[in-house]
Amino acid sequence: MVYGCLPQIVDEGLKDSLEKFELDNCVHQEVASTAIAEAEKAKCDMLMQGLEFSRVENALNEELRSLRKDKKELHRKLHDKLQDAVELESKLVPLREKIATLEEAQRANAKKMANLEKRSTERETLLGKVEQDRDKASKELSETAAELA
Repeated sequence: MVYGCLPQIVDEGLKDSLEKFELDNCVHQEVASTAIAEAEKAKCDMLMQGLEFSRVENALNEELRSLRKDKKELHRKLHDKLQDAVELESKLVPLREKIATLEEAQRANAKKMANLEKRSTERETLLGKVEQDRDKASKELSETAAELA
């Protein structure tokens, strides 16, 4: 009797196995669908991050171009200022030499002026003595003339 029931037992076992297999298949399909959806979401996220990265990279490149342009402009202005400084220095050198010459001449003139003032004072002193001597001689002369008369 066991042999007569064997095809039925095998048949029921196969049905159970098939049902379990179909149930497992459904579960695996759901897991696969979920994984596909998550992969698509990750792909979209990566695309969005790629777009954001591109936007940031473009903004940084634009800022870098602007900074390079500013750098060139600043270098040009610095070069112009340095050339102006060189030109001014070339004008200042002769003026400094002229100032040094004038200062030397001023010192020499100050010495001459001091000597002239000293001589003027000496002459005024000498003139005062000559005037005193003249007045004295004139007085003596008038006294002598008065005695003679």
